[in-house]
Amino acid sequence: MADIRGYQVFEQAHGPWMAHISYIKPHWPYIVPAPYHNMFGPKHVPAPKRHAVERENPHPVYGAYMENKIATAFQNEDVRQKVIPAYMGLIKQCDDQLGRILDYLEQTDAMIVLTSDHGDYLGDHWLGEKDMFHDPSVKIPMIIYDPRAQAMQHAGPPVTPWSKA
Repeated sequence: MADIRGYQVFEQAHGPWMAHISYIKPHWPYIVPAPYHNMFGPKHVPAPKRHAVERENPHPVYGAYMENKIATAFQNEDVRQKVIPAYMGLIKQCDDQLGRILDYLEQTDAMIVLTSDHGDYLGDHWLGEKDMFHDPSVKIPMIIYDPRAQAMQHAGPPVTPWSKA
């Protein structure tokens, strides 16, 4: 994924620069290469966060999403037990590759902004992907690292727990 030769792009920059790095995974299909394919198993699959009351007279849009093909697949515990470990393996693969890039960038004066486009339900709230407004879908990290000393003069304290929109 993150080939060392790719760092030449950073090294060849003159003046301010920006790079947008985006990983395709962990999107469908959940095909996981070794060694990540067997790093996680059923013991790593958390129970879904959902309650039967969510299915009682839901809003028509919410109800339709709960009945789509992917949501109904993730309502099946056998599917969750197979897909979630694969999903976690893909996340670990991305983490490892991102770590290589961050290790390189820590040697520079680069500002780093890390975020994601969305999370996934994986069965929480009877849903499968990123469709609605619950935390599993929309509560994503945004981390900003600015190594400049003057940046710290204007920084507030770290936010714990995550701030709410």
